[in-house]
Amino acid sequence: MGIVVKPKNRRRYSAEFKRETLALVDQGMAPAQVARQQGIREANIYRWRRELETPAAAELERAYAEIAQLKDENARLRAALERQKVP
Repeated sequence: MGIVVKPKNRRRYSAEFKRETLALVDQGMAPAQVARQQGIREANIYRWRRELETPAAAELERAYAEIAQLKDENARLRAALERQKVP
């Protein structure tokens, strides 16, 4: 017979719980202390922080790329306009 592995029951935490937990760390409590108080693993705190920051960083990068694209387009259009002005 093979080894029987029980499926783990993963706990799901609400967005509100995550925000409250991260707020405790932001207020100066040590992540390990907050983890013990909240009954979670310390790694969850770091992962939630990373997840919170990553979308904003990705959005900022997309915005910078769009700005660069618009600047290039603006330069091309200005050059085309100048070519039309010269007889």
